[in-house]
Amino acid sequence: MYVSGVRGSSGAGHRGVVVCALVVLAAAAGCAPGRTACVNSGFPSLVLPAQAPVAVAQAKPPKVPIAGCPKIFSRLDWNATAPDTRRINPMGKITRITIHHAGMGVEEESSIEAVKAELRTIQRSHKGFRHWADIGYHYIIDANGRVWEGRPIKYQGAHAGNSTVNKGNVGIVVMGNFNLQRPTTIQMASLRRLVGYLMQKYRIPVSKVYTHREISARNGLHATECPGKYLQEKVNAMRTRLADAGKPGK
Repeated sequence: MYVSGVRGSSGAGHRGVVVCALVVLAAAAGCAPGRTACVNSGFPSLVLPAQAPVAVAQAKPPKVPIAGCPKIFSRLDWNATAPDTRRINPMGKITRITIHHAGMGVEEESSIEAVKAELRTIQRSHKGFRHWADIGYHYIIDANGRVWEGRPIKYQGAHAGNSTVNKGNVGIVVMGNFNLQRPTTIQMASLRRLVGYLMQKYRIPVSKVYTHREISARNGLHATECPGKYLQEKVNAMRTRLADAGKPGK
């Protein structure tokens, strides 16, 4: 946790409290414990109380195109610092996708510069406080529906619970707390397009598209409400559409 003590006048002390509060929020972000698929120039959640496992629908991989590559803002676009390659593992064969929410406060649409600053704060927290090699997720979808490259996809992420579960697992996080708010139409459109594209590119069946709570339950890890009840509902419907898209005649 990157908290700095502030001494001096009462005004300085007040500023220190504000900085500390912001830092604690940033450090709390994180569900767990690559290069971008297509870059045109890919924020994590709290562990919440236990909830019953959610069954994952079984279906064959799609047989027809679902979506082209969405526009993805690169790491250069948000001035990401380089990953610590001394403490990072190769991704290996990509076989699954896990979807998360940020899980902190309610997120609203904001300027592109504000999002860039937020991503840099998250990365500093993950590297400095959590001692991870980089930001934990491969892709981030902000409240405006923009898709950002997080950790390069050639590297294993830090989002699903442990190294075994993270191996070959693409981490996508949608900004917002979806126990408190509903994902926007534009966020879901971006999520579906990104997931569809990754399924095509890496030949991932829809049965291997999980939410955090599902993959945690499946592997006997800590229980979590991530990605929140409202995003969970949307992901359930999205998987049905993705499965239908792969059926003959669709």
